[in-house]
Amino acid sequence: GEAGVLDRAYSAKRRATFCLEPPGFGPERKSMADALTLGCIPVLFEPDEEPYLWPYQWNSSWKAKSRVLLDGEQVLSGRVDVLQALRAIPNEQVARMQAAIAANVHAMHYGYDDIPGDAFDLALRAIVQEVAWTSPTPGWW
Repeated sequence: GEAGVLDRAYSAKRRATFCLEPPGFGPERKSMADALTLGCIPVLFEPDEEPYLWPYQWNSSWKAKSRVLLDGEQVLSGRVDVLQALRAIPNEQVARMQAAIAANVHAMHYGYDDIPGDAFDLALRAIVQEVAWTSPTPGWW
């Protein structure tokens, strides 16, 4: 059934070093979050959309350290070979990418427990910042 298919997909991501994440209906795909939470380095193909992916959870402090970004048009045209590009990444860099994921992935997870810095905490902080930034100063009316 469906649960078995999901279990196999999650197991494959858990064992993989890289997870190819082609574009879907939008830039944010559940599969990318799954890859990160399972310790798999996502390989993205839309450089123009990449900055908009989970800006609070997968922020600039660790996004570039935890993903591979390839130009999808160059891949489709044959100018870039995905396997060759991934094999060219030094093992030390792969290890650093995996360490960045391990150290920060809690930011992608909505936990049941009160975990500072998880996705729920970061979303609330972003809302508070936005409200504070857009709220008028008391007494302005």
